[in-house]
Amino acid sequence: MSKKSPIQLLIPALSFVFFTLVFIACSAPQDEAPEAQEAETPVYATTEDLPSPETRPQDVVKTYWARVSAANLDGAWPLLDKQFQQRHFANSLERYKADIKASQFCAITIDTVQVDTVVDRYNAMVNARFSIERGDSCQRRRANYTVDLTRDRPEEFWRIRNIRVH
Repeated sequence: MSKKSPIQLLIPALSFVFFTLVFIACSAPQDEAPEAQEAETPVYATTEDLPSPETRPQDVVKTYWARVSAANLDGAWPLLDKQFQQRHFANSLERYKADIKASQFCAITIDTVQVDTVVDRYNAMVNARFSIERGDSCQRRRANYTVDLTRDRPEEFWRIRNIRVH
């Protein structure tokens, strides 16, 4: 068993997928009643901060991480799809904010982003390389991520469905 790097430890804190994106691979406990979980979904006052349906998947990924890096978590949250929000944060914006804060990000920089695959009008996969500075000393680490995006209809914007580190 190999020792996990700080980046690999960071990922579960982000979303217990978060970008796998920091973004990763742990499911949140499901001990809350579904009614309580749904009640916590935030309502956004304006749609100005949301991408348009024409926004490319790789630009949604860039926007998401730029918002997380700038501590604009209210702006980052709607870029995650509802299932991702439910799976990793029990559909709670407050839990999301607490998990991101616990990750102690100093800065997140996207070094490269490219669309690997657009499967169809509803599913896309983006590969990205990030530089992440976190912790008390803002130590810098790099990692590669694959981000899956989805949308229910072509007239909706892309949302992050999953994040995997590799």
